[in-house]
Amino acid sequence: MKTSRPQKKYERAVFNLAKQEENEKYVDYFNRLRTLLKNCQYGTLEDDLLLDKIICSIKDTSLRERLWMDRNITLDQAIDKCKAKELSQQQLRNIEESHDEVKKFQKRTQDKNNSKNFREPNSKRQDKECKYCGYTHEPGKCPAKRVTCKKCSKKDHYARVCYSKGKNTVKEIGSEREENEEDILNITTRNPKQINTELDFIINDEIIKVSCQLDTGATCNVVGYEEFCKIVGSSSPKVEKSSTTLKCFSDKMVKPVGQATLKCLKHHKVYKIKFEIVSWKHRPLLSAEACEQLRLIKVCNKVEKLENEEAQEIINRYAEVFEGMGCIEDPLHLNQALRGCDYQMPTIEEILPELADARVFTTLDAKKGFWQLKLNDESSKLTSFWTPFGKYKYLRLPFGVKPAMQIYQKKQHEIVQGLRGTIAIADDILVYGKGKTDEEAIRNHNRNLEKLMKRLKTANLKLNKEKNKAMSKEGEVLWSHID
Repeated sequence: MKTSRPQKKYERAVFNLAKQEENEKYVDYFNRLRTLLKNCQYGTLEDDLLLDKIICSIKDTSLRERLWMDRNITLDQAIDKCKAKELSQQQLRNIEESHDEVKKFQKRTQDKNNSKNFREPNSKRQDKECKYCGYTHEPGKCPAKRVTCKKCSKKDHYARVCYSKGKNTVKEIGSEREENEEDILNITTRNPKQINTELDFIINDEIIKVSCQLDTGATCNVVGYEEFCKIVGSSSPKVEKSSTTLKCFSDKMVKPVGQATLKCLKHHKVYKIKFEIVSWKHRPLLSAEACEQLRLIKVCNKVEKLENEEAQEIINRYAEVFEGMGCIEDPLHLNQALRGCDYQMPTIEEILPELADARVFTTLDAKKGFWQLKLNDESSKLTSFWTPFGKYKYLRLPFGVKPAMQIYQKKQHEIVQGLRGTIAIADDILVYGKGKTDEEAIRNHNRNLEKLMKRLKTANLKLNKEKNKAMSKEGEVLWSHID
């Protein structure tokens, strides 16, 4: 007992001295602060102190000033603004890196043309390749400066010269153009896992099945001469002259043997695919354009949603759970006259172990959660207020009251207590299914969802149907994505 007070002071000191590290993402920093705050014993003041800590300690000065000027900002709003700023900065860095690559190529072409007329003094030339970008340039003019590496996420160098141990690579072909009207195809590397498919090529009115490699990072189709001969069934086939130059990962320029157009049968339709033929052994490699043309790939800009009618039927059977309540809107702040609630909310570290082996998720959002809790007569009288039409009082728990979140969280945990595959956090309920296969996980998920709906109906807890995310392969808990 004698050491508890110094220990509490120590934990609070660690929390108060915590700062955002260099290159530390906001989500990681906020989770670290919550972990430190857990042992500080601040009780109901945790959210307010966490908000103040975020505003005072984040590294982005302009964002910190914006948060400081917003008098009515909440913890959730501050976190959302930080995450949005971080996302926009990452997108701008990606655009800037692409722009720097184009400027670098234009400068290299210009230097090549200028070298025909004059030669720069040795003091302004750098014949040795730069270890930060992999190219030669004037001292102090490295294009990789302030650029974030796509391989290790560190700054001031390109991924092509990164020394960190990353993934091995597959061939990635990108195209550019010089003044001589030749296509320069840059072959680099990204991922060791190759995606293959079998295509039907039409050769002399016969169908020849050939295994092909799909590369969505390539902008042209490539095949080795030996493999091309096997496909067309000739030891010396006729090929067209190619004006394309392949640029390998080592910056070595390689001239193709030629090019040829092959007919391919896919989805009961004939397509013409142009291949660059190289001298080394290589099976057919299809570019992103060819993959999309043959409908071998599909662009998806949202999280995959599993189709399962049973889960939707369960939700439809409990339609009354998603109905409204007709409650009042404006809260009455009684923080100065109310005591806090000592109920401890769970942390992400306590929740994650329960989600091991989870494959399927459904996120349910409580509809105006606080207003679903009725006040007893004594508490209701404390919320009395005057209006031009007389004296009124709240009959349900109003928003903005200091212990409201802890009271609601405690009640929500009591409702879902004993249910497997169910986690209640803030005003969300996460239902998940476990299994060795997707089918097994879906069956487990639907059983858990059915039991939860029965419990919610009995407790008369209403949900928000518009925010319902059913049968997804990922969920979100305390701003952390689970997939």
